[in-house]
Amino acid sequence: MMTDYILSPCSLAARGLSQLMVNAAKRPVELPVEGVSLRELTAVTRIVVFLPDDPLWMLTTLRQAARLLDQALQPLPMLILSRSPAIWLWQTLLYQVSHPDRLRNVHTAPADLSCTELADRLENAPRLERLASEAALLNDKRAAGLSHA
Repeated sequence: MMTDYILSPCSLAARGLSQLMVNAAKRPVELPVEGVSLRELTAVTRIVVFLPDDPLWMLTTLRQAARLLDQALQPLPMLILSRSPAIWLWQTLLYQVSHPDRLRNVHTAPADLSCTELADRLENAPRLERLASEAALLNDKRAAGLSHA
């Protein structure tokens, strides 16, 4: 059986996401923010990642998400919920993974949507790469992300 996973440092956000996913006939499993390996997960349908506004937890969670993406044999389906700009998320993840292809199935949506909008985005979120490319064209520049250091 395929499983959806939730990666969130905020238990309230994880519980809310879990309920939205249960309402959509999914059975999500919550993951710890640190120390989980992709080898421990079975039949991954997708990982939904909530990035809070707190810088420490946002970066810790994003680093764990990047590790999971990098461990996958095939591009891992992932949805990142964040208030951070897509171009910043894209550039930061590029620094964290071994190859840009690892990000092919990463989608994103704002973390501050209503429940109705969020339920829709859980199924229909745009690809992070597309949003970052559009933002770069609009701004006529590339935003720098954070590297490993």
